[in-house]
Amino acid sequence: VYDISDLMAPQKCAEINTDGAAQGCVVRDGLLYVSTELSSRNTAKSVWDYGTGTGNGLEIFDVSDPCNPRLLSVTKVDGRNNLQNYDVWDVALSGDYAILSDGYNGILVYDVTNPSAPVCVRRLEYVMDASDARFTKWDPNVKTYQWNTDETDRGVVFHTAVRNGKAYAVVRQH
Repeated sequence: VYDISDLMAPQKCAEINTDGAAQGCVVRDGLLYVSTELSSRNTAKSVWDYGTGTGNGLEIFDVSDPCNPRLLSVTKVDGRNNLQNYDVWDVALSGDYAILSDGYNGILVYDVTNPSAPVCVRRLEYVMDASDARFTKWDPNVKTYQWNTDETDRGVVFHTAVRNGKAYAVVRQH
């Protein structure tokens, strides 16, 4: 956390450590929402051991006093479509909801009315069937997926933004 009231002389006033590797963040009404992906410091055995699939989720901090942040909750994502792990890339807010971009798992919507106990209320997947001209058949010898790659393909959701009741997602289709 930096005090940038003087942009020519920013001052660090706090450091926030997350369990997962921080990817995106949003601040609203004195709360900091952080999306975390892949690695977890609680399961890594060394700097390069990422504890794959154990750090993913949403972490919420009270930053009403920005120089003294306080952890409110750590929520690990639920559901698994990815080949081996979760992969949360970004977080956006809409009303009482945090919207997570979760790689192959699509978009996860969490009710954050109680920031100490977020609840997943919806999952939106980006699925394309084989009749779509953009469909690409996966080589099953390269990776194992938990869906029939002859019939469907899934896009990887990296980032989400919300504006005027619409969610905009950056999706990479293979």
